[in-house]
Amino acid sequence: MQKSIRKGFSAMTAAALTLSALSCQFVGVQAADAETALLSTADGTKEISFDISSIDVTAVDRIDATISVDTGEANGCFGYNVANPEATDEDDKFTWNQVSWDCKGSPNAEMVVSADGLAGTMEQESANFMFQIWWIQSFYDADGEATGDGTATLYDVTLYDADDNILGYFGTYEDALISAQTDDENVTYNFNFVGIDASAVDKIEADVAVNTGFVNGSIGYTDTTIEVDPDDETSTNWVQVEQETSGLYDTWSVDGLAGKLDPEFPAANLQFWYVNPFYVYDEETEESVPGDPGTVQLMAVRYYDADGNELVPVDITNSLLERTSDEEFDTAYVIPFTGIDASVIDRIEAGIYVDSSYVNGCMGYNDVSGEEDVWTTVECETSEKYGVWEMTGLAGKLDPNYPSAQVQFWYTNPFYDKDSGAVDEDGNPIMEAGSVGTAQLVYVKLYDADGNQIVPVNTDDYLAKKYGNGADYDGDSVAYIVDMTDVDATQVASMELFFQVDTGYVNGAVGYADADDEWHSVNYDFSGNFGSVLVEGIDGGIPAGYAPQVQMWWVNENRVGTGEIDPETEEEITEYVGEGTAKLLSVIMYDAEGNVIGINGLTEEELNPAPIPGDEPEVEVNVGDVNCDGNVKIGDVILLNRFLAEDQTIEITAQGMLNAEADGVEGVTGNDSIAILKILAGL
Repeated sequence: MQKSIRKGFSAMTAAALTLSALSCQFVGVQAADAETALLSTADGTKEISFDISSIDVTAVDRIDATISVDTGEANGCFGYNVANPEATDEDDKFTWNQVSWDCKGSPNAEMVVSADGLAGTMEQESANFMFQIWWIQSFYDADGEATGDGTATLYDVTLYDADDNILGYFGTYEDALISAQTDDENVTYNFNFVGIDASAVDKIEADVAVNTGFVNGSIGYTDTTIEVDPDDETSTNWVQVEQETSGLYDTWSVDGLAGKLDPEFPAANLQFWYVNPFYVYDEETEESVPGDPGTVQLMAVRYYDADGNELVPVDITNSLLERTSDEEFDTAYVIPFTGIDASVIDRIEAGIYVDSSYVNGCMGYNDVSGEEDVWTTVECETSEKYGVWEMTGLAGKLDPNYPSAQVQFWYTNPFYDKDSGAVDEDGNPIMEAGSVGTAQLVYVKLYDADGNQIVPVNTDDYLAKKYGNGADYDGDSVAYIVDMTDVDATQVASMELFFQVDTGYVNGAVGYADADDEWHSVNYDFSGNFGSVLVEGIDGGIPAGYAPQVQMWWVNENRVGTGEIDPETEEEITEYVGEGTAKLLSVIMYDAEGNVIGINGLTEEELNPAPIPGDEPEVEVNVGDVNCDGNVKIGDVILLNRFLAEDQTIEITAQGMLNAEADGVEGVTGNDSIAILKILAGL
């Protein structure tokens, strides 16, 4: 479930509490759970008040409220007190002011309504505001008769100053790292240092939101630079820095940590000790007494080094592969090689996170460097919270056209946290497997032989995506309507379609209707993980003003080997493990002469990114070695002459063509053959 405040807080964590880029209208997002609402008219209530006396209310410039309406339309107001310049006594000191709001949208879609331009109008002596709902659209039947009342729900309210800094927040942030209520005992959040060097961490910041105005607690950590006296029970290297918040929103922090945290087993946590309850007035005792529980929420954590650079830990919530200790079969992640030349990959590195104590498995690849393809594996294990698995020395071994490599998880330790009821010889309880442990593949990185990281083409901005399998023409195809706004459709002779396919195959067609409304379909097949296919035969048949479409019909399934051999085919039996995905990245249109006349999607430069200056690998040229066998012989001249004679039965590699440049003039010609002969003759 998404809520508008989340977008605000994610922006905040990247900009030191400043939300200058925050958009105030998020429409069409799935509505939040009504159980977490601040106000729902389902029970007949239509207003709610907020005490904001703990902040400087004169600085409040905008109030945003996230609401949804199950019938799609509602109105109401934000109300608050302003000073009455004509007041003659205390009773007339303030005047009620209200800013109306109105929302219209899809039923149950979340909408943000706002009151802005308030700076300097709210009064600190009367520091509260009210959110009111006036009218909600009814439910209507097919005849237009009202059949029932609609419901409006308020999820959260956020207060900003004129610079878009958050001054206060009311609501439930469902993605909070941790929450605590008034009646909770100490609540602890252990900081996660996955994927960063904890010894470099100098400062920890934690954002907390309090809906009652006060909370206290601490940030604590183990300081490895402090020596512990084993003979003194009070001696400890645990450092605890007390924290408190007397407002609605605050950032807790502790600094000066550089070099103090254990780089392998860092220990640090945040604790909430006490949260103010909501107080209500007791008419009998004429006193304020605790009412509903208050809530504090830890919403974001950031780490910084001594130079103030933010250290971003690896995000394990979007892991590439996960395995739990109760799974029966191995789990595998097939590494995609989208948009790169796999033959130059020399090292593959995988980051592993384990939330119990142990995981093992392997990294494997198909080695095509010998006479026969050989599946090669490197067994790996991690006995810590975080580990790095790798395969090295791969350069030239992966198939550049159909590279194959994967990471497998075999076994993950469970948590041994269940008392078996038995004891060992020392009288200690014997524990057995209780809850499930989990291993996660966090990232995969690719490097060349010089240690440069190879970054594939970014395929996030695809034109269309086909997920899963569907038979041809069965209605399950995915179509992309080609934008011909700036293209003369009658001049399009062919189209080049660029794809990224995680399973290696997709087919479909380019379809269009001619001037007589007759449908034409030019089929294509694409094999590979990344690349293009040229669709010819269009030849100007698309009428002016008409938009053709690129259809995707079939995508290969994700399958893995079972280790069993089919006795009839003598090939390994595979089994289905998931749907494949194909992304259409670009459509390039050509005229009859092969000139580019239009591009939808990624440009040719984006599809083939230039190397970073200084990172280009040096290409060694062995002049005359056309067949790349390491020697210069008469066979190289013969091979080159056959190539120049357009012998279709032979092929020269790109390296061979570089080696064939022997006469010092750009371009391979018969003069290069003569130059190689002179080399052989010692001339």
